[in-house]
Amino acid sequence: IPNILKYDDTMDPDEHIDTYEWTMTSLRMDKIFTCSYFSVTLSGNASKWFKALRPGSISSFEQLRYLFPHNFMQLGKVKGDANYIKT
Repeated sequence: IPNILKYDDTMDPDEHIDTYEWTMTSLRMDKIFTCSYFSVTLSGNASKWFKALRPGSISSFEQLRYLFPHNFMQLGKVKGDANYIKT
């Protein structure tokens, strides 16, 4: 398993999950492993968030891929220019 930079809620969550997913896909890891190993790439508040999830509340990596960035979206990079933000 490669060493993936840990997400500590100071970075862009989309970037982290994209890097993680690309790495797991390139290594041909199965979906169950991909979902369960994700917690190893978290630290600080992000790790606390993951540990606070109800057991069994995440049933797929796709669901995790949706929930993770939405929880930390205030840290994500805004895509587009100033006009995009206003609309």
